[in-house]
Amino acid sequence: MFSSSRVARATLGATLAAGGVLLIANTAAADVISGCFSKSTGSLRVVVDVAACKSGEVGITWNSPGPAGLPGPAGPAGPAGAIGPAGPAGAIGPAGAAGPAGAVGPAGAVGPAGAVGPAGAVGPAGANGAVGPTGAQGANGAAGATGPQGANGAAGATGAQGANGAAGATGAQGANGAVGPTGPQGAQGAVGPTGPYPTSLPAGQTLTGVFAIELTAAAAGNRGSSPISFPIPLPVTPSVIQFIPIGGPPTADCPGTSASPAASAGAFCVYERQKTNVAFQCVASLGAVYSCGVVESFGTSVFANSTAAGNLSYVGSWAVRVQ
Repeated sequence: MFSSSRVARATLGATLAAGGVLLIANTAAADVISGCFSKSTGSLRVVVDVAACKSGEVGITWNSPGPAGLPGPAGPAGPAGAIGPAGPAGAIGPAGAAGPAGAVGPAGAVGPAGAVGPAGAVGPAGANGAVGPTGAQGANGAAGATGPQGANGAAGATGAQGANGAAGATGAQGANGAVGPTGPQGAQGAVGPTGPYPTSLPAGQTLTGVFAIELTAAAAGNRGSSPISFPIPLPVTPSVIQFIPIGGPPTADCPGTSASPAASAGAFCVYERQKTNVAFQCVASLGAVYSCGVVESFGTSVFANSTAAGNLSYVGSWAVRVQ
């Protein structure tokens, strides 16, 4: 069995005779080798295509692809990708049909009685009743000594009571009383227990800080670093890392300044404030071997290489925001 890679790249530079078989150089560059076998002499010659075989010869090919094998079993599913940012809020749907009217609630308690209004004016006095009829005169007594004075006659019947006068108009309501003094302030409630410290930075929150690298380089390529530690770990590492040069314009991912650092969701931004003798800078994790463009959940580090011997100064601020 010939190897396809070797046969496809081999150049036959000589005629080979072995066991009565003659191989002739083939100039074709294809991976498939074609030949013509003579049924009468048993010789074999290499040709570009079996269509060149003569009468009495049989076309033969080597290294041609075999039939495709059956598909292999499906590989295991890959890990789930990170959750993408929330999509924009959908439009407000149409208002639903009005529901049926609820049952009538129970009647409320009767409110307190209002204050009694002032008494109305006294109505006019009623007319005097009619005088009763005079009683009958007694018979004259015999003349004689003057007797004692007779008893007064019975009083006449009391006349009917006159009709009541009309009710007077309601008097005007009295003025409100003065507001009473403010009561004393209640005692302050007890302080509640301290809440738990967050284990990861909540979504939409931003951490900020500063960095500074100062060193005296002995030659070009000397390196300094400033580690950055996040006080609250990130639940997801940033997908964007950007450096904003001194006086450079803000970007969509890094919209702040060195004096007021800011970052968009999923971005880590470095704002340069001072830069002297710096040839190269990057953000990478600390360690014996580092790779630029790495921000871990607990922090990262800013690196800077010197352009030449002398003082290197690289100072600025940073911001990171969770998606």
